Amino acid sequence: TTCYAPTAKGGRIDHKYSSGDSVAWLLEAQSGAAIEIVFSYFETYFNETFIDASDWVVVYECDSPSCETRTTLASGSGAYNKFAVTSCTGIMLLTFLSSGQGSGVGFRAKYYELPVCPYSLGSSTSLRAPADSKTLADANRVA
Repeated sequence: TTCYAPTAKGGRIDHKYSSGDSVAWLLEAQSGAAIEIVFSYFETYFNETFIDASDWVVVYECDSPSCETRTTLASGSGAYNKFAVTSCTGIMLLTFLSSGQGSGVGFRAKYYELPVCPYSLGSSTSLRAPADSKTLADANRVA
């Protein structure tokens, strides 16, 4: 696994991949800030018959940069509409794992710091979509 640690003030991840790829990105906001990633394009290989043979993106919220303690915020395989994920701890681990059974186009995402977490009503994490799209959990797969 190749790990990247871009500065979380803001940036872009544009990941086009080959079958068998495995990559992780650790995104850290400055102390006290939240971090949000917005996927504008998302298409990975999805096998409806054998889910384990699919290619997966998983987004975790971590308590520390080591990510020893982490919570899954979102995961997806296939094609989805635009969606966003927010970590109120300010530490996010984005992983991509290709099963090696096929490949898709990949994904594009922008990430940035939020000065405060917009989801502070009893929950430290939230999955939401921009106003013009659906959440990953509710998204309809694109055919």
